[in-house]
Amino acid sequence: MTNIFQTTQPTPDEPVSAYEILVPGPHIHDESAERAETKTKLKHDQKWNGMFQILLEYKANHGHCNVQRDYRTKSGKHFGEWVTKQRTYKRKGSLDARRITLLEQAGFSWNINDMKWDETCNLLMKYRAKHGDFDVRDHHVEEGKQLGYWVRKQRNLKRLGVLKKSRVVRLEEAGFPWKSNYTLMHGHTQSIR
Repeated sequence: MTNIFQTTQPTPDEPVSAYEILVPGPHIHDESAERAETKTKLKHDQKWNGMFQILLEYKANHGHCNVQRDYRTKSGKHFGEWVTKQRTYKRKGSLDARRITLLEQAGFSWNINDMKWDETCNLLMKYRAKHGDFDVRDHHVEEGKQLGYWVRKQRNLKRLGVLKKSRVVRLEEAGFPWKSNYTLMHGHTQSIR
């Protein structure tokens, strides 16, 4: 029978920990605890890698990594929660740099609000390509999103000076007018009915 707790003394060639310097005497080295910790880490890594594979499959099928929080895989895995946790771990600084890199290379978005803004801005660009202008009526809905309301909101946020600079630049580069044709013709915005 082997003793799982071995008393060890560092050899002259072995590095000495701060604990061993501060606390004199023999120190206990628990190899079984290290093995258990390594086994747990490997199991955790395998689970994460499996979920990452599901993310890659999701992206291949849907064209993006924007998974809804309540999304479950066919096998019942709480995949949407896993995606949300990755954002939380990164925000708290506890997500491994290698995992951050893998997620970013897959097209993972860390900020849901920016992601939703980008999606709606892309809808606006499709609208312009189709209609030749940015004159979106207040109540216009495009692909289930209230595009008219969104356009009006961007103009108001810009007028108030609170629209992010990067968003202003993106819209201006596309030729977005900060005043609608209706406002230019009538001197006021459309009334909300």
